[in-house]
Amino acid sequence: QHMQQPTGDCFPHVSNHTLSDAAERAGRYPDPITALAFDRAQELLYAGTADGRLTVFHAPSLERHAACWAHPTATAPDGSTTGDPSVLDIAPFVSPGGGGIVSVSSTRVACHSTGAVKRWSHDLGLKDPANDPLTCCAVHDSGGTPSSYAHNPGSAQQGTTAFVGRVATQITAIDVRTGVITAVADVEGASCREGTSVMAGHAPRGSIVCGGFAGELCLRDPRVKNLRAVVNLSQPAHSAGVSDVAVSADNNLIVTCGMTRDRMGNTVADSFLKIVDVRAGMRPLGVSQFPPGASFVSFDPKWSCAVQVCGSNGSVQRVDVGSQEPDAFQAFHALPHAGHHPNQNELTAACVSSSGETLAFGDAAGYVHAWSAATAVYDEDPDEFPDAEPRYPDPKVNFQSLPTTDPPREAECVRRWHAGELDPEFDEENVRVPAPDHSWPVDDETHGGYYPPTPPLSHMDPESPDFIISVGKPPHIIPKSVMDTVKFHDGIGYAPNPYYKRGAPRGEAYRKAAPLKNKRVESKWMKEEAMKAAKSAAAKTGNTSGGFSKCPLPELYHRVIERVGANRARFEEFDFGRYNRTRLLGFTNDLANCYVNPVLQMLHFVPELRSKVLMGHACGREFCLTCELGFLSHMLSQPPTIGAGSHSSSSMTCQPLNFLRTLRQVKEAAALGLIEGKDVELDTRLDQSYARRIQAFQRFILEQLHKEEMLGVKKGDKKIDADGSAKKSRGDNETAQRDNETAGQGGVERLFALTSTQTHACAQCKHVETRHSRAFQTELAYPDKKDEAATRSSRKPTFAECLEKSLKTQGEVRAWCEGHGAYTRMSSSRHPCSLPTVMSVSLGMRDPDDLRWWGVDVDAINSHSKDVAGGGGGPQGGGGP
Repeated sequence: QHMQQPTGDCFPHVSNHTLSDAAERAGRYPDPITALAFDRAQELLYAGTADGRLTVFHAPSLERHAACWAHPTATAPDGSTTGDPSVLDIAPFVSPGGGGIVSVSSTRVACHSTGAVKRWSHDLGLKDPANDPLTCCAVHDSGGTPSSYAHNPGSAQQGTTAFVGRVATQITAIDVRTGVITAVADVEGASCREGTSVMAGHAPRGSIVCGGFAGELCLRDPRVKNLRAVVNLSQPAHSAGVSDVAVSADNNLIVTCGMTRDRMGNTVADSFLKIVDVRAGMRPLGVSQFPPGASFVSFDPKWSCAVQVCGSNGSVQRVDVGSQEPDAFQAFHALPHAGHHPNQNELTAACVSSSGETLAFGDAAGYVHAWSAATAVYDEDPDEFPDAEPRYPDPKVNFQSLPTTDPPREAECVRRWHAGELDPEFDEENVRVPAPDHSWPVDDETHGGYYPPTPPLSHMDPESPDFIISVGKPPHIIPKSVMDTVKFHDGIGYAPNPYYKRGAPRGEAYRKAAPLKNKRVESKWMKEEAMKAAKSAAAKTGNTSGGFSKCPLPELYHRVIERVGANRARFEEFDFGRYNRTRLLGFTNDLANCYVNPVLQMLHFVPELRSKVLMGHACGREFCLTCELGFLSHMLSQPPTIGAGSHSSSSMTCQPLNFLRTLRQVKEAAALGLIEGKDVELDTRLDQSYARRIQAFQRFILEQLHKEEMLGVKKGDKKIDADGSAKKSRGDNETAQRDNETAGQGGVERLFALTSTQTHACAQCKHVETRHSRAFQTELAYPDKKDEAATRSSRKPTFAECLEKSLKTQGEVRAWCEGHGAYTRMSSSRHPCSLPTVMSVSLGMRDPDDLRWWGVDVDAINSHSKDVAGGGGGPQGGGGP
């Protein structure tokens, strides 16, 4: 509520309570104000209440900015409440972290930002809140000099420490930046022997002022560990304790107010202020009388000798303590707000802003009152015009405060047009107000034969393709590697060239750093246009009327060419959802050995493999393909989330980095030529045919999964079972053998293994040998070329016929015969015993020409590849999952 401005140097400006709009509508009464403090750098006022809440106001308008419950009611182990949650003291600070406040209640000390966001807190008074509560706090900033109470003395942000006083003879030091308790100093002795009642920072010679419950007054040095008293007042300042202390702006004077005892032994407010000169020790200068009894005292920052004294009844005086006979040069009465209780009409807190123009008072009714001490401004010289009326501007909170004005809501020409001061078409200055009806460019006679090359926005249609205006090159991008090493001097940043090496040829570092200088922000429109052009060049879809496409794949699976900017990672901002409308994730294909991605996708969609092998596998080996494949399967099972990063488990893509890293460590994979790399040995063994390499990897990964699964199975189990069944009949032995083999099989073998019987018969001695074999992959047998030419006129064999021929084979081999003990020609045959749950069939592809047997137009594919290679279309990025 705004108040009237009476004549005088100090007058009420505005008042407000600490409740929110919702609490006020609910009928809640505001709690009494217990502490007030102005921010020294921002236009903020902090208020603490009796229920432990902190409220931040905009000053001097007292608009509610933020609030929090900084000091909730403490709860004892037995469930009862203990301690007083009232905010007893508030100490603002400017750095680190952009400023904030340290507040104290009887049980807790807490640090909050200027927006009432909690940074840290400590419950220091919970041990004995009745006999040893916290009482006050102060913040000391050493200005960058070494501090004994900094948590990390070697850091650049050091020297800001909060000191907390209590009833006991101890003072706790807390590093403001980290919230770590750095020391607990014992202050027993001649100073504050009954506890510390009040503290104030920014005292003379970098010290802090402490007042005790026994009336002591001393200066403590925060640069030493024990916080010893550098200077003590020779006698108690007040017989019943010091209640408030103030330090002048020039650090020469200290003024205190406190409590005393009357004739009946009751504790009352002392009606005398003690003035102490601290330029040479602590020398009492005199006293200043304040009959109502002083409760709060503070210096005016504008004048080093002006002191503001407040009483609990609302009496306020401004006293000049620098004169020989201190006396009040101004007095007024700050009327407290009439609360809902008759005992609530008293002042409970007071403070002065750093500019000295704004005074704040808090009362027991829960209201904060802002008073203005701004100097009156006259529009006319009062000496020449005695009847000139003074004008009182809004008070300033600090020296950085600037006058605020309401910005204009419309342009000056529009205001004149609405006011009727302009002609509807043109005014005398030829300023056009409405949009013209003719198109651009206008006639030469209109603008004297000249018109700009780009039309104004008022002449352009947003739906038109010509609405795009060239605005020049996009801004430069400074890489993070350069910003990490930059040092600023006079507003200009300097960074060393990361490519500079002593002894390098002249100009080499400049050439290598050229790409860093040429990085610019990529235009979204240019990116979309380049993507459309690249997609059109890669797809080769023919005419727009639906002509034949040269690419044999459906359009959904066409290759996508992504134009990647220099300022971001490869797949960080690519829109995978544009090409993948399903909820199935995919792998990125910009890594080495990414040809294995189709095989990994196929293994993921075998439910039995996931449930029986991958999800239940756990081992302690460093390099295990089963563990990494299980982790990949878990990533692919996560639902995609729009907006997630490419490295997130809930993104549209997955990156098999760990699996590929483990694959490079397997010696069998390198021996089979499955590893891509810059190593000469790997490059020599590498199979250059992707078709043969993928089929070889399919056989390898199933064998490797079975091998890693069976590492934990004891080999002696089979032998024991076999010995135990040796005395049975032949039929029982075969049944027991099959049961033992089934029991010893792993999950991979039960799913993918094809069990066959191989028979070798000798052509000379008719000796027959039978063996059981296992294979995880079946090679598809094609008809011979002679048979293919013979059946070309009739029909081709079906896939089932080819598969039957692959499973049942017959032929002749040269092998060792146990019958007559020599190498001889033997007839071989193979028949399947049991089919697997999932059969892996290799088509035996060696080059693209093998696709002709399946009816694929290989000539169209080759022609499409040549067109894409010759057409260019931008850098390739492998965009689809």
